Amino acid sequence: MVEERVEAEEKMEEYRRKLREFKKRQQWRVIKIRRSTYEQVKKLAEVLDIKRHKVIDLSVLILSILISEKIVFSQDEIFRLGLQECVERWGYNEKTEKDWGELNPACILKKIILPFYKRKRMIEALMKNIESLSQT
Repeated sequence: MVEERVEAEEKMEEYRRKLREFKKRQQWRVIKIRRSTYEQVKKLAEVLDIKRHKVIDLSVLILSILISEKIVFSQDEIFRLGLQECVERWGYNEKTEKDWGELNPACILKKIILPFYKRKRMIEALMKNIESLSQT
């Protein structure tokens, strides 16, 4: 009797887990992305031999880790990248005799990643303009 109850609970837990996974997959169907992004996700899914929604889940997971955790660089690297305004705390490790800075991830996204995408869009627009001029 007890074994049957435990087995039924295990089956119910397995059912709940599969239902949660199914709901997560369904959420991604309402997200609208560019065709080029979709093609990149598709290629990456083929290379990694996983489903497309898993690629998106993995990407979101990585991005959420980057946003939630503090990022630590050496002070030389911080100055080389021009991220001084993203530093939340400076420090020095006496054992390794190296200095470091703890950076705000959201600031890094704004300073490095967003300008990259803006430049990419500008380059794409420039290429389209050049192509249209060469066709006339």
